[in-house]
This record gives sequence, structure tokens and C-alpha cells, in this order.
Amino acid sequence: MKLVFIHGSAGSKKNFKYLVQELEKFNCLAFDLIGFGSERKPKVKYDLDLFMNDINGKINSTGKVILIGHSVGAILAKEYALRNSSVQKVFLINYPMKKEIIRKHWFHKMFIDQNILAKLLCHTKSIWKYLFYPYFIIFKFRYFDSFLDYFKHSFHSENSTLHEVLLKDDPSPLKDLEDRIIFISGGLDPFVDKPTTRKYKHYVIRNMKHSFFNHETEIARIIKVNIS
Repeated sequence: MKLVFIHGSAGSKKNFKYLVQELEKFNCLAFDLIGFGSERKPKVKYDLDLFMNDINGKINSTGKVILIGHSVGAILAKEYALRNSSVQKVFLINYPMKKEIIRKHWFHKMFIDQNILAKLLCHTKSIWKYLFYPYFIIFKFRYFDSFLDYFKHSFHSENSTLHEVLLKDDPSPLKDLEDRIIFISGGLDPFVDKPTTRKYKHYVIRNMKHSFFNHETEIARIIKVNIS
């Protein structure tokens, strides 16, 4: 049995560094999605077909798998499970459903609206990221490598992913995975639609926001309980 981790938009496999450590006794696989982290960033449409092919090639296994997806990665995990009977369970961490709130969020709004600031931030990322070094070294050093990877996506890969995956997502097929999905949601995450997630097996981590950083032990405990 293989545990496969799928990161969210602007993220990378390093987001799962400490969660993988918590689950080290299992066969774990984390990777950068095409367009993000250290992966290539072709100027193509970042839609479900592209990501499904990318994920399928990276899993490269005919055996049984368990998916753990965060944010946009949760959407991709759901879609992959719908297409592959080899998926035994799907853990959806902070599945983003509230599109009206997502559109208004400062970070997503910049890319969705193709704001000139978002383009400038991407094109000058190798320079302006150094402004944040002191903060992350002092207060967030544990996640410093994840922070650095947030600057590796391109404007096109982020913008296209938000438009083609996040904003086009239809959560209604979740019902077809009812016996395989487990939601893990932050009690402080504004993007989670609790009336929907409550219809399924659902765990809430009360003080967690949309990021799952610093909550890896709690998440790992939930995963272990459900795959033991």
C-alpha cells in the first residue's frame, strides 16, 4: 500500500515534509506537480487532464494507493480517485469549495484577476523573496524550505491552475466516493464548506487555518486510525 501526497497551488512536495516523517513506517510518495516546485513549467493549459496524466506517471504503480491531498491537491485527489479503482482511500485536507470567498482572497484574487502585481511578483520573485528571509528564519524556520518553493511556480502555472481546476471544480461527484473519502478540515479555514463536508466522514482540527503547517501530528493520527 502506497501513501501518495498531492500538494496545493503554489506549493510543492516539501509542504509534506513533516507529515511524511510522522508516517514514515508507511510507503510514502510526495512529488512536485507539473508547473510547481522543481518540476518543469510548460506554457500549457493546467487542467484536469494535464494533472491526471502527471500524477498517473508519478505514481507509476499498479498496486493499491491511498491519496492525501491538500487544497487544490484535494480536488486533484478526488478526481484521480474517481478515475482509478486502485485508490483505496482519499484524505481531503481543507478541500476549497467556497468559490465566492476564494475569489476575494488577496492571493487568489491577484492571479484570478491577472493583476499586474501578481505578474510582477512572479517575474521578480528571485529578488523580492529575500525581503521575507528574516521573518521566516526567525519565526518559521521549520518550514523555510517550503517557503522557498512557494516562489518556484510561474504566473501562468498558478493562474491557469486556479481557473481550470479550482474555479471549475464540481464537488457533487464526491458522493460517488462516499465510502472512500475522509475530510480533514481546519476549524478556522474560510474556504471549507462545512454543510457539505459533514455529509461524509469528517474530522475538524479546531485551530487549523487553510495551511496545515504545525498540525502534522494531528493529521497523521487521523490517517493512521483510518488505514489501520
